[in-house]
Amino acid sequence: MKPDVRDRLVLPLLVPVGLLAAVAVTAVTFGMILFFNPIIVSLTIAIVVAGSILAAFGLASAARASELTRAKRAVIVVAGVAPLLIGALSATNVLPVDAVKVADEECEFCIPEDAVEVVAEGTVFEQDTIELPAAEEVSILFINRDQGIPHNIYIYALSQGEPVKTDAVFAGETFNGLAQRVYTFEAPEEPGEFYFECTVHPNDMFGTVVFE
Repeated sequence: MKPDVRDRLVLPLLVPVGLLAAVAVTAVTFGMILFFNPIIVSLTIAIVVAGSILAAFGLASAARASELTRAKRAVIVVAGVAPLLIGALSATNVLPVDAVKVADEECEFCIPEDAVEVVAEGTVFEQDTIELPAAEEVSILFINRDQGIPHNIYIYALSQGEPVKTDAVFAGETFNGLAQRVYTFEAPEEPGEFYFECTVHPNDMFGTVVFE
């Protein structure tokens, strides 16, 4: 191909198409890495990549590209590529996520798969009966949809059909809506029926808990 034809026709078409393809591949790859990783890993990757981009622009604005030393260029490349590579490997299970150092604290906002959902709305519980397994750790996902109104869940044993409120089997945190909490506790050893209520609105919000 003649140089003039290449410069006038081919390159003006190939260069923007190639750049668009590179941007598309990078965006899709980055999105998949963030989607398929745990939230802590994804946030770490995003912050590090954003920081490397800012550093690259900072160095470029401070000096001409030709004045950047090999060491500085290497730092920029490693800072941008390394987290993406680690994220891609962990997202594809080539590198187990346990091998990536993340926070050791328990996840405050994680919802167990076996959590039983209870919803408070209009100062009533949507569920009047909760079924939970006995003699094991159980979880209730309590959703408070009453904005600015406090609710909670307390569970009491029954004696002759009446709740024994002097000793709660479980006392859940009181919090204002709109919000939700995961209540996790040890269920009673013996199966049976128990009573639950919102202690803030006991006359309107109550029901039966069945431990099976």
